[in-house]
Amino acid sequence: MRLSACLLLALIAGTVGAQPREFRAFAVAYKHEIDRSVSYDSFRAAIRQQFEKDIAPYLRDDVPNLVSYPENQTLMAYLVGLRGEIGRNSIQTAGAIAGLASLAGPYAPQIAYYQARFPGATAPGQLLQLGLTDTLARLVMETFGPLADEYDIYLSISSNLAPFERIEGPEAALLADPETGASHAYRATAPEIYNRNFIFGPDGRLLTIQDKAYLVPIEREQGAGLGLTGIETWQLPVFDLPFARVGTVISKDAWMPDVNDRLDQLGAELLIQPEAFSTWAVSGEDLWPPDKFQRGGWWMVQKHPAIAVNSTPMLTGNLGDLTFDGQPLLAREAGPALRCLMGQRPEPGWLSVGIWSDYVEPAALCDPDRRAELQEQGLAMQPGSGDARENLYADDVVFADIPLAARPLPAARRPRSGVRVQALDTGPAALLPRLSRAGSEIWLGWIDSFGERRQSVALRQYSARSGWGETLDLGAPATAFDHFDNQWSPTLLGLADGALLAGWTAFPTENWDLFASRIDAAEGGSGAVGNAVRVDDAEADEGVTRERGHSSPRLIAFGDAGVLALWSDLRWPWIKPQVRFALSSDGGQSWSASRRADGGPLAFEDEQLDQRDPGESRGQSFPDALVLPDGRLLIAWQEADSTGEPGIELATFDAQLNLLQRQRLSSGTAYRPRLAAADGTQWLIYEGRDAAGGLRLHWHSRQGGVWSAARRLDSSAVPGRWQRYAEPVVANGQLYVAYSDNRAGDDDLLLIRAGDAAPLRIDDAPPGVASLSPAALLMDAGTLMLVWQDETEQGPQLRWALQPLPLTGRGGGGGGLALLLAGLSLLGWKSRRQWRTS
Repeated sequence: MRLSACLLLALIAGTVGAQPREFRAFAVAYKHEIDRSVSYDSFRAAIRQQFEKDIAPYLRDDVPNLVSYPENQTLMAYLVGLRGEIGRNSIQTAGAIAGLASLAGPYAPQIAYYQARFPGATAPGQLLQLGLTDTLARLVMETFGPLADEYDIYLSISSNLAPFERIEGPEAALLADPETGASHAYRATAPEIYNRNFIFGPDGRLLTIQDKAYLVPIEREQGAGLGLTGIETWQLPVFDLPFARVGTVISKDAWMPDVNDRLDQLGAELLIQPEAFSTWAVSGEDLWPPDKFQRGGWWMVQKHPAIAVNSTPMLTGNLGDLTFDGQPLLAREAGPALRCLMGQRPEPGWLSVGIWSDYVEPAALCDPDRRAELQEQGLAMQPGSGDARENLYADDVVFADIPLAARPLPAARRPRSGVRVQALDTGPAALLPRLSRAGSEIWLGWIDSFGERRQSVALRQYSARSGWGETLDLGAPATAFDHFDNQWSPTLLGLADGALLAGWTAFPTENWDLFASRIDAAEGGSGAVGNAVRVDDAEADEGVTRERGHSSPRLIAFGDAGVLALWSDLRWPWIKPQVRFALSSDGGQSWSASRRADGGPLAFEDEQLDQRDPGESRGQSFPDALVLPDGRLLIAWQEADSTGEPGIELATFDAQLNLLQRQRLSSGTAYRPRLAAADGTQWLIYEGRDAAGGLRLHWHSRQGGVWSAARRLDSSAVPGRWQRYAEPVVANGQLYVAYSDNRAGDDDLLLIRAGDAAPLRIDDAPPGVASLSPAALLMDAGTLMLVWQDETEQGPQLRWALQPLPLTGRGGGGGGLALLLAGLSLLGWKSRRQWRTS
């Protein structure tokens, strides 16, 4: 009986049958050539020619292959056939926008059809692309789907398209190009045009469509632009391929902290980043373009625990007066520093980097001293240069083999604590809850969509007598067609006078900046909201916006009525972010100049631009802080070492904020530190990578000056599974931690007391619903308030519960029966699977 139980538990824990995953990834650089768009056949022949030359010989038979094409791979398809002839001619003389606009004549019947079908569609670019629906969808579905089927590969392809369906009959005859001779057509089913990424499976079927959230000006412009629509951050999808959970960041999305935070939250392991980048070697007043580029997908792989790989295919070539330029690449977390983008020094994390222009060996470009020479070459390649090197861009393909850890079989769910779980009435989507006490009031903050294409910080008060009060919306009015003033990463702090200070990041001017606002509590559960005050001091240089990636803010009380703001700051012209902090002595109405947590230089000298000065950090994120009993300040953050492996750094400051000591506490890969303290004891909790590739929570403690060795928080954790989003709270001198754990397949919300053997489950979500990002607050000596988000079919929604302390039923409460039932279920599933495949 004991032996059988051990075998059953081994199966439940996922240690039987779990196989490592591996796939070969290809990232394509595809060059614009007008003669490739003369006909449907020439368009398809150009795709096939590159594929058969640079991809087919390198496909593997023993693992899946994923081929990724660039952003707007079908841009040249606008010009296909007789209807595109006027555009092909005018692009060369009048420029890209005028050339594309000239297609309105040949496509007039289709545009008129959609004007009648969608009367609200009035933007010229939107109407033109509706008219082009059949042309573009036909080339996507009937070029790339069959290619995936023929070669038995996964294939990713990007195009601007409305949602569409395949039809036949009289309307098909109107919408289809007579040149195709087809009896069917592809018809738009909605007027919105999205920048979309289509992923096909090895049988040629369309598996998923993933859309872009943040649009560049030419995309969102409704007059002279393309009139596209971006999705909201909470709508970003992920999709499970057999070898990786995949999300898409189309160009600008790769730099947006909310997009990447959300995809990490959803467990995306692979980011496909279709790109149509420009001026790869021409910096002007801005950053060296490869430096700017490195701040996107490459950095998000280094930063986030879930995201392991980035595949970036590149569109290249001049389209009239527009330039598309860059190097295709594959990036991973850490690794030896053998590769670079051009004009840089080698960095950890590059798997493969493609050629640029006529340079054959990318490694020869790993030299910042060559930037002036490369810029001269880049200018000569641009439209209208008259130089022999004009449009001398490259078709290229890079590939690499990607190993990922095995996915263990689901284990049994932890037994529930039995507390009542309740839903919070919010907008269509609510996520990232935060809790704080201000005087006698309890406040909840979160990100809400509000159903108006707005992503704003929302607040509510809670009273044990009357429950939850009315919602306060801290966001600005909605702006059509873009995501300006999107808010993210709320943080709350109760002030000594009973008011609340709320902080967040926002995107009001195409820069992510940090703001704070004071809220004075009022009777009845509402409050008076003060003006939002800018906290960070990173300014645009000579008016050039930088898309600064401020993220992960924290607010803590410091000194007598002081407030410390802490954040991660992607500041021009450094490539990688730094943790900075600023002090307010007037309750958040004004803030001091910022300082670096690592004691590094505060400004970048001009002569250092080409040198990548050692004063630049290796990339810092997820800061947290607490004030020690003697008034000193302790800050923790995540930072890579010289090999690119992320770990936990600590810095101690005296009461005057002078840096006293720095140390690296973690050994091995570690992420997202959290700090807690009570009665002279401090705790550090973080997510550490285990030997099976999963994430397991670890903790250190100290009383006095020496930290204990790392201990596993939860000894029942399943190797290879993920424990994330630690939320510590101290009650009666003991540390409790709420966290998400996906041992059962979906993330459950667990709660454990440090030192206990196993946690209790708090959420009551059904299978298929993940419970993420908990917030926790000690209500009184005997109760914890817990709030988290459940990923429902309708979108993320907030749930809450009141959990009595101390925890009871640890490891009991029917746990043995639950393990037995789960084991029998898994055994039955495995036998059915063997029967189906035998």
